[in-house]
Amino acid sequence: MSYYDSLSMVKQNDNIAQWLKFFLTGVIETSKNSIKTFDEIVKLKKDVENKLTKIGKKQQMVKDY
Repeated sequence: MSYYDSLSMVKQNDNIAQWLKFFLTGVIETSKNSIKTFDEIVKLKKDVENKLTKIGKKQQMVKDY
């Protein structure tokens, strides 16, 4: 059901439970997507740090040579 349909049910039938269900489902889905995005950001950060560490080691080896 869409947002407006759920609101209409509240207005017409005093069915706030349907609107709350719709709203909370949206909160749950948004939260899941946010967690996934955060996990991907953390992984990307670790990958970049690892690559920078490797570059730093290679540069040090060249300087030492």
